[in-house]
Amino acid sequence: MFWLRVKYCHSYEITPSVAFLVSVVANNPGMAVMISNYVQYMAFKHNVKKVDSEFFNTYCFPMGFPTEETWHKLWDMQKVERRGMESDNLLDYAANQKSITLK
Repeated sequence: MFWLRVKYCHSYEITPSVAFLVSVVANNPGMAVMISNYVQYMAFKHNVKKVDSEFFNTYCFPMGFPTEETWHKLWDMQKVERRGMESDNLLDYAANQKSITLK
């Protein structure tokens, strides 16, 4: 899922080794979405078009991945209300990441 999310929703590319690592760590779709968006931000910040293991481990998660509890908090923090409807996922709207899209 992470590989396809990056391929179709982001302006950076990943190596198979990064995709494999995330597939082992991300135990649900929400985590894969959060990781892909965070990596988008880091790729934009460092102007990196292709994210390999060295970049991923050095700049994205140099101290390892957050705990399960932290992932749950991060998931709740990215929720938004939609005019009286149930909460929605901010990270699912492409318009919200235009400012961090690589050109």
